[in-house]
Amino acid sequence: MTAEKILDLPNDGILNLAADEEFLYVRCMRTLYKYKLDGMSLAASNAIFKKDGRARAMTAGESYIALRDFCDLYVIRKDDLQVEYSLKLGENVSSDLCEVRCGASHVYLSIRGGLFAAVDIVSQSVEKQKLCDGSTWDMAYTGDKLYAGTTGGELLEIDTDGLRLIRRMQLCKPNVHSMVYHKGMLYTASRDRAVRIIDAATFEVVRKTVKAISTSGLLYGVWNDALVVADWGGVSLWDAQTLEKRESFKFPTGDYNGGVLLAGNVLYGSDKTGVYQCTLS
Repeated sequence: MTAEKILDLPNDGILNLAADEEFLYVRCMRTLYKYKLDGMSLAASNAIFKKDGRARAMTAGESYIALRDFCDLYVIRKDDLQVEYSLKLGENVSSDLCEVRCGASHVYLSIRGGLFAAVDIVSQSVEKQKLCDGSTWDMAYTGDKLYAGTTGGELLEIDTDGLRLIRRMQLCKPNVHSMVYHKGMLYTASRDRAVRIIDAATFEVVRKTVKAISTSGLLYGVWNDALVVADWGGVSLWDAQTLEKRESFKFPTGDYNGGVLLAGNVLYGSDKTGVYQCTLS
């Protein structure tokens, strides 16, 4: 499979990517861009930030983009990329925002130190609950539930209504740093270099690899019964049932493997010069 460069965007190595059926959204340095997927013409842009920053991430919902920047949450209209509002949800490095997910009516965030927050998109009301002692660097959102992996190796199941903790289990000793939900199964990557498949209904580990990926390997989704993994400048496809590696290929993944997005059967990636795509087949 071959990477094709689709955008020239010089950057600091950490781009944020999101997509829907019509547009690709790219946060590059201080600016957010919106490109029409058919032809990659620029549809809108907005300089969101006054300063550079590397602690940023975003996710696209139905009408809004939720973007975190250190301790602040930005809710941005998808149509014109204008900031609807911003909220300061943390104070310093002990309470910065870790991960963000955007639902139909709420934005859900994990905050360093075990806090979780739900922000009503319309009313801007904020509910916070402390659900664990460690921090959470990735979450899977299913609509009515959040699944979160913690730095202490726990797996949490959270009801989005009231941020109620439903179940928890000790999955491993080190950090669970990447997670994907697909058809009732949770796929996790952790600092012990293992990839696990957990049945979300029973919380049972049904498959586990050992020394499968690096400590920075990230999971990006399941396509055609293959788990997509980004790991140090390349992408690999793993059988989603057996966790046997099918193939690997070079692909730009940005600093820390963070500049990757899987949307349908198209894989988007980035380096310090721009954005690339590869159609999986």
